Amino acid sequence: MWCDIFSETSIVAEKDGKTLGFISGYKNPNNQNRLFIWQVAVDASARGNGLATKMLRQLLKREACKGIDYVEATVSPSNHPSQALFKGLAEKLDTDCHISDYFIANDFPDEEEEHEDELLFTIGPIAAENK
Repeated sequence: MWCDIFSETSIVAEKDGKTLGFISGYKNPNNQNRLFIWQVAVDASARGNGLATKMLRQLLKREACKGIDYVEATVSPSNHPSQALFKGLAEKLDTDCHISDYFIANDFPDEEEEHEDELLFTIGPIAAENK
């Protein structure tokens, strides 16, 4: 279903038939100028080479993302690689990265392991030459 409904705002990176990474995203239904990144995954063998940033930038160049002015994602405080990814994206796009509280641990259902807070990263506005 994700590949059908959200294919224009998601991306897969492959090399020699092996999947090295993927990003799933969607246009925020309440703010159509925002691309919300749901998941980012990069195979251990491909980490540290900027693959996630390349995939994000490729998504922004797609026709479906022409009206996107902001990229948003939620990131837990302990997820330093994702924090670096989105801060780095803002730097490469020469724009702001605003970080704000979004969900607190108590917003999540009771689990055996406590869920961390989720911070909202908002990158933008994104200039037309970066789309």
